[in-house]
Parts: sequence; structure tokens; C-alpha cells
Amino acid sequence: MPSRFLGAHEYRVDAKGRIPLPPAFREKLAKEGGVWAAGFEGNIRILPTPEWEKQIDALAEKQNKKKVREFFRFNYGLSFDLVIDGQGRATIPSSLRQQAEINNEAIVVGVGTYIEVWSPKRWQAETEILIENAEQISESLE
Repeated sequence: MPSRFLGAHEYRVDAKGRIPLPPAFREKLAKEGGVWAAGFEGNIRILPTPEWEKQIDALAEKQNKKKVREFFRFNYGLSFDLVIDGQGRATIPSSLRQQAEINNEAIVVGVGTYIEVWSPKRWQAETEILIENAEQISESLE
């Protein structure tokens, strides 16, 4: 079982909004649980429960700040428990599918400690930008 989520995987989304998850991702999420959450670039995030709790706990003491409360509304109000069925599929909440413009296909991307789910059109646009700017992005991380 990987300690990190890696790779981009293309899947069909069925009429009920269910999507298979890569077996290695599924194993980790079945063990730890997970949360669907709205993404920040027009995608959807899946966070293992420990990662979700870590992010929430990091801000919990700062709830007296307006921006933190706004983030909590965004994060909690657009989040749902992840349930994986016996066939390894998870149902993407319809509000998140609409927000991310996901219809019949989706790209499931491992991003280290969490997963992103993209529409193929948005993922293509994102990867073009990333490839074009990879060196500049890398140098700006210092």
C-alpha cells in the first residue's frame, strides 16, 4: 500500500455518478476513510480522513478570524463523506460534479497526500500550463 498517491488515471463515470478508484488509492482510503471536498482550481479533492483532520486542526484555533470562518464554510459546506462500494466505486456528490464540470469521464490524480478528480477538459488545460511552466514553478518553490 503506497504512502502517497501517485499518477493520473482516466475513468468513466456511470449514470449514477460513480467512479472506480485506482486499487492502491482504494486500499488506503478503505483503511483510513476519506472525504470528498471542493477543489481550488475547478477540481474535486479526496482527502484521507487523517489528512482532512490535520488540515482542519491546523486552523481550528484561528476561527476568530473571518477568513478562517469563510474557509471553514467553503471546506465543510462543500464536503461529503467518501463511501466506497464493494466494486471499488465511489459516488461523486452531484454538487461537486457540477462545480467541477465532470460528466461521463474523469481523471483521478494522485497529489501526494491527497487525490484530485478533474474533468478531462480541465485536466488537459492544467497539464499544459504545468508542463509549460514546470521549470519556473520549480524554481519559485525555494
